Order: sequence, then C-alpha cells, then structure tokens
Amino acid sequence: MTEGETQWPGTTVPEPLNSNVHSLITHPGSGTRGRRVLFYSESGSVGKSVVSSLVFAATGGLVLSVHSRGDGTGAYMVPSVKVGTPEIPRLFEVIGQQSGNVFVDVSVLSASAFQRHVEVTGLLPGAFDAVVIPTTPDWHGQQAAISTMKWCRDLGVDPAHVRLVLNRADRLKPARPQFAAVFDFVEINREFENVSPDCVLPESSIVEFCYRRHSIGSLLYSTVDYKAQLQAAWGRGATGHALDELAALHVNQRIAHGLKPYVDRLIGSLTLAPRP
Repeated sequence: MTEGETQWPGTTVPEPLNSNVHSLITHPGSGTRGRRVLFYSESGSVGKSVVSSLVFAATGGLVLSVHSRGDGTGAYMVPSVKVGTPEIPRLFEVIGQQSGNVFVDVSVLSASAFQRHVEVTGLLPGAFDAVVIPTTPDWHGQQAAISTMKWCRDLGVDPAHVRLVLNRADRLKPARPQFAAVFDFVEINREFENVSPDCVLPESSIVEFCYRRHSIGSLLYSTVDYKAQLQAAWGRGATGHALDELAALHVNQRIAHGLKPYVDRLIGSLTLAPRP
C-alpha cells in the first residue's frame, strides 16, 4: 500500500499524505470526473473539517486540506494532502486535473489568503460544483455563515450550489429557533430561497474520537462490534485503560452510526455516489 492509503473498511488510521500539491499536478487523475466540493466558512470551529471528513468517509475521493501552518485541525483522520498558503494558486490546477471526487477544506488560518486569491482571479464559481457552509447555533457561527453566503453571491456563485449544514443542533428542539438568524437571512434574500438546510447534525462527541486517533471511516464501516468486545471484556473482569478504551469506542461508534443518516442527506443533495 502506498503512503496515506488504508484498507477500507477497517480500523487502520490513515496518515496524511506528505506529498505536496505539486506532485499531484505532475500525476493527474485519469478516471471519471467526480464532484468538486468546497467546505468553507469565514469562522473556525463550525465543523468544516468534521463534515468534510464524514462526506469523504461515505463517498471516497481526494481531500485537499488548506492550512497556513501545521497547527490547524484539518480533515480528521482521513488521507489528505496538506496545501500551504503559498500553494493556493496551484490548488486550482489540481482541482481541474484530478479524477474522482475532490473535497477542499479551508482552515480559518488560511481563509483570508484563499479569499484574496479567488477574489482576484474570479475562479470560485467555475471551480466547484457546490460550496458547503457549516454553521453553529451561536451568534458568531450564524453571522459567519451569512457573511460567507453573501461572499459567495458577490463572487458569482449560483445560490443553488450552496449547501448549509446546521451543526451542533439540539435534536430535541426545532432547528429554526436555534438558527434564527440564518433562516431569517435566507427568507429575506430571495435568491437563496432554495437554500434549505441540507444537513442538521446533532450535538455529539465526534471530535473527541478523532483526537483519540480513530478515523471516522473506521468507526462507520468497521466490521468490529465494539459493544460485543466491551461486554466480553467486562465478563472477563477487565479493568483500567483497556476497558475505558473499548467503552469509548463503543459509544463513539454508536454516535458515528447515528450521524450517518444526517450526512447521507447532505451527500444526496451534493449528488455524490456512496462508497461502494
């Protein structure tokens, strides 16, 4: 297996590809063109990387993670190509050349550089089939989503290509009161009248199991039954770290399976084919 690859399904944690974006330009894809999807918001901590990782886990493709330096979060535990800020101009060459699905996750650390480039070049509308904008119920997350939608509109992106993800929603409450500012904006700005929330993700500990170094894909598609393993370990009288780890895996696998139906709706709206 080459660097960055992992068996699928399974529990192997894929490592980021260390090759830079220039190597992809010299090795373009030769298969069928997939969908080009940008995961973007002017704010950090709204779920761009989590959502892009969930979509990748369900469909497969190439993840391009744009970061100005190495301390951002980025796509969680999926094979990805790190794109530094100086490489942003070459990023658009890669998008045009690669076969299969291409997912671009832009860190808030690189947002200003990315914005400047597409504003100067005008490349944004033609480069992507869809722009996915995650938002959160807090005031800052909603205002960032509204600002990002305005920015896309001003650059000529067809509002029909915009997808909203309402992240960290309380599943026991209606979505509209939790995201009132976003709903009000969409209703007032008629060009966005067809932009309905394509995915409502309930609150979960999804980030926690990523930081435990278990990939989203491994928890979604693994054939391992962590509940059965936990029960067996408990029956043997296991204690300590091993039991805690199995308990965490069981809980997080259940969370991942619970999130999948929500993500499937987003995947359907992006007309992405599910992973074989």
